[in-house]
Amino acid sequence: MKLSYLAPEGSFSYDAAVELVSRFQIAAEFSPLPHVERVARSVASPQRDPVLGLVPYYNFLEGLVQEHLDLIYEFHLRIVDLLVCRFNCQPDRLILRPPPLAKYYRILKR
Repeated sequence: MKLSYLAPEGSFSYDAAVELVSRFQIAAEFSPLPHVERVARSVASPQRDPVLGLVPYYNFLEGLVQEHLDLIYEFHLRIVDLLVCRFNCQPDRLILRPPPLAKYYRILKR
């Protein structure tokens, strides 16, 4: 089984993926992807082996991540569980991303 998550390795999404496989004792091959839409597509596309996708639906800086919820709806995905992760933020581990452009993404995608 594959577990797709928002890259890169070492990000909070990666930490959540590690927590998920540990907590539920899942044997999964990690598949880091560069964008959350790719995570949704990896789960939605028919494949020989099942694929789980891990996406954040809430974060401290932006609150509810509407783009991610929209993708769950758009690809007809099911939420099978909720994992609440508390992270200790260490300045030397921060991976900064550009400011969120989610509201422009759908416009540019067309």
